[in-house]
Amino acid sequence: MSAVVEIVVPVFALILCGWGFARGGLLPPGGARAVGVFVFNLAIPALLFRAMARGLPPFGESGGLLAAYYGGVALIYLTAELLGRRLFRIGAAERAVMGMSAGFSNVAVIGLPLVALAYGHDGLIPAVLIIACHSPTLITTTTILVEAATGRGEGGLRVALATFGSLLRNPIVVGVLAGIVWGGVGLGIPGPLQRFLDLLAGAAPPAALFALGASLVEFRIRGALRESLLVVALKLVALPLLVWILAAFVFDVRPLWTAVAVLSAALPTGANAFLLAQRYDVYVQRSATIVLVSTVASIVTLSLLLTLVPPP
Repeated sequence: MSAVVEIVVPVFALILCGWGFARGGLLPPGGARAVGVFVFNLAIPALLFRAMARGLPPFGESGGLLAAYYGGVALIYLTAELLGRRLFRIGAAERAVMGMSAGFSNVAVIGLPLVALAYGHDGLIPAVLIIACHSPTLITTTTILVEAATGRGEGGLRVALATFGSLLRNPIVVGVLAGIVWGGVGLGIPGPLQRFLDLLAGAAPPAALFALGASLVEFRIRGALRESLLVVALKLVALPLLVWILAAFVFDVRPLWTAVAVLSAALPTGANAFLLAQRYDVYVQRSATIVLVSTVASIVTLSLLLTLVPPP
């Protein structure tokens, strides 16, 4: 239990610090946004680049991991779609954002610090592989479904290409792809560049957690609470259970990578689900509720998970 406390408490204490600073007015106007810009445009891309530049595992290993993780995500997405249609009688665009809210984990901000503390550098490789496919898979799929449901007349292929193009300009995706290319070519990292990357990578987890906490001040519990709580249950309980079954019994993923995949699946809903909802003005209040409630509830669920599957 002490190991769980040492891993979980510092992570959520930093989130609480960010929330307290923003709530108490200790951050200047735009301060939280400025920290977030540094984190997502420089610090996290440097961390991901450094991890990928050290070389990728064989495709067989990474393929099984991604099949297990995104197989679970696909099943949860479809479950949310079905529940939204049959139980809550909501429209197709709302169902798409509901599915994303149930399947999109906050791996970049909360996941990386937790994985690093629990499993060390070896655990970062599967976490980065999951991140590499996270936004391209879920944001692209949800955008196409929302566009089709709202009848904007853009055409599925055009929307997919536009969304994929914007993702390729995403600094996090660029960091992953640049690291893969660098490592694939076999280039070493010179000493000064290595130390520069180490400084940025070291700053990424605490700054990201602080920025997340500060941003949570803007979220409120509103809208259909029963529906939002069901999505939170899908996200924090059903998704990690499905990923564990697929990784351990179907795709035979190695134990460490299975643990990282399950931990990633058990993370709270990432803010990108809310941002996409806000962009299309669809499912906005419920998405905000899901992000906030899942983040708070994950303190308990992640602690239980790490107790049941303790890190080495």
